[in-house]
Amino acid sequence: MATLVRRIAGALCIVLAAVCVCYAFAVRNTHSGTVFWIVWLAFAALFAVLGFGVLFQWWAMLPRLVRGVAIAVACVGLVAFGTVEGCIVSKMHAQGEPNLDYVVVLGAQVRKSGPSLVLRYRLDKAIEYLDANPRIPHA
Repeated sequence: MATLVRRIAGALCIVLAAVCVCYAFAVRNTHSGTVFWIVWLAFAALFAVLGFGVLFQWWAMLPRLVRGVAIAVACVGLVAFGTVEGCIVSKMHAQGEPNLDYVVVLGAQVRKSGPSLVLRYRLDKAIEYLDANPRIPHA
């Protein structure tokens, strides 16, 4: 039974590593102007090491204290990451109140050829808001 659980856990970690790699390159290929996709490669590496560690029983060779610290750090990291991502996703489609006195558009990378894709999205949304709320003087 323990061998089956170990195989399933190892395989799941390796699948998660592959998914993280695919997602990293999908994000990279949007040409958004950020290098955040590298974080997903780091997650992929961690999942791969964990998966192979479980499959080949490297985990059992570590001292108990090291395993405990690694589990604690992983749990805190997952909870923090999940909390932040949950907050971001929950407000992703939030709309501004109508007729505000001002609108702040957060910046992003600007290249010689113009604003990055992320900044263009932000500016387009600001223009949509200004067009829908003509009370605000255009700056």
